[in-house]
Amino acid sequence: MVKYLEKNLVTPERFKQLSGAGSRASVKVEFTIGADGLLQEIYILHSVEWSVDAETIRVIKAAPTREPAIQPGRPVIYRHRQSMSYVVSSF
Repeated sequence: MVKYLEKNLVTPERFKQLSGAGSRASVKVEFTIGADGLLQEIYILHSVEWSVDAETIRVIKAAPTREPAIQPGRPVIYRHRQSMSYVVSSF
């Protein structure tokens, strides 16, 4: 998941303009990984700014299926929390 996020997460232009060079922000998101490995029920737990929240949801929705959690030998639904950092370059 980390490699996917590093490759696909984009800091929105609106956030860059509002916050300025050298700014950092972190969004906390929670989602469910179904027994089928699909990501669903996405919730922003800690919002920064609507464009950053929208980018976070976009990237999570587009994420590839994951390996589901396994309990007593069968796949189960798993709730996951993820923090995503956005940085505005200073150059």
